[in-house]
Amino acid sequence: MRLWFWGQWGSAPNVIGSYHPTTVRLLGSVNIGRAYVTLRDTLLTYRPRVVGRHRSGISAFVAVQGEAAGLKSVRVGYDLRLVGSTWLIAHDTLLEGALPDVIAAASDPVAGRTNHPAVYLKRGKDLADRFRALFPQRPSPGTRRPAVRKKAGP
Repeated sequence: MRLWFWGQWGSAPNVIGSYHPTTVRLLGSVNIGRAYVTLRDTLLTYRPRVVGRHRSGISAFVAVQGEAAGLKSVRVGYDLRLVGSTWLIAHDTLLEGALPDVIAAASDPVAGRTNHPAVYLKRGKDLADRFRALFPQRPSPGTRRPAVRKKAGP
């Protein structure tokens, strides 16, 4: 919820400080800041409400639903990691969704273009994919991965 508040206020240092250091190193603080500039209107429009949460050791997941009168609600998932005594965001779907266009706009040599060529959109999508894979989900204790069956030889 603090992230939503800092995003509404446009406080880039506090937004960036809400993210896990590994996430910031991967994405770059400039890219996170740019993304939240583009997300600010969304954050100002919707009122956030926590609709779910789950904690397992040093990991947690928080589901937030943004609601606004007359608009379809938006759902955002936040994967958190405990660093010392502070919960930091390792991944979230709001930032992930904004990255392709933000990276494309930053890469595109034609300033102000909104319909970016595929090569620039791919850069953004690739970074969003790396962001999603940065902290892989581990199976919960007591669960087993399905056994991999080897195919019979020829």
